[in-house]
Amino acid sequence: MRHRLRHWVPTTIVAAALCQTVIPAWSCDSERPLTVAIDVGHSAAKAGATSARGKEEFAFNLRFAQELTKISASWPNLKLLLLGESDRQSLIGRVRAAERIDAQVFVSIHHDSVNDKYLQSWTFNGKSLAYADIFRGYSIFISKLGAQVRSSLALATSLGERLRANNLTPTLHHAEKIPGESRALLQPELGIYEAPFLVLTKNKLPAILFEVGVIVNRAEEEDLENQNYRAKLQTSLLGALDSYCRDKSG
Repeated sequence: MRHRLRHWVPTTIVAAALCQTVIPAWSCDSERPLTVAIDVGHSAAKAGATSARGKEEFAFNLRFAQELTKISASWPNLKLLLLGESDRQSLIGRVRAAERIDAQVFVSIHHDSVNDKYLQSWTFNGKSLAYADIFRGYSIFISKLGAQVRSSLALATSLGERLRANNLTPTLHHAEKIPGESRALLQPELGIYEAPFLVLTKNKLPAILFEVGVIVNRAEEEDLENQNYRAKLQTSLLGALDSYCRDKSG
């Protein structure tokens, strides 16, 4: 995702207040599963970033979200519903759609890029394309302007812990003090940031935005084309959602 293209509002955040341990405000079981709105970032018309090999971000987002939903069938406490799979719904429209389906959690799926100053050129399949191998890894975003900040942070923390347990590491380049970045880094070891993206700020639900990996990094793009590698990321997210709904049930 090219963050510089998204709505941005200057904010001040007290990280210590956000990083308190909290208990999610939802309990669930197999008879009343946690309904999760999975937002497929971007659309076919506005496809987001372009990978080092010329593949559009939307294709990465859609595949990841569809696989995630399929895998979730074996998680009885979870009910995942896709948003933005085939339409051009606005960001606010997706947030409102999550409310209409009575979701309890909102997760937006994206794949990452870097600031233009880091991009270099290479030739792939006869085409000149941009790449940047300097950064790789996932990022997790919440917003202090959202209605459920503490629950959002609890979910983000659970996801970050599971990703690290699967030997996956975050990228910290969004905290760099340059235009288009300068995001508040709440938990560096888990890759959790604060940023006022619209799908987070306008959400009444606990909401996170998950940057799965940096697709302009040539090696990471290859990793993300590997189904087993994607499965580690997907099971980390499903595990975090399952833990979120079990916490209060227990």
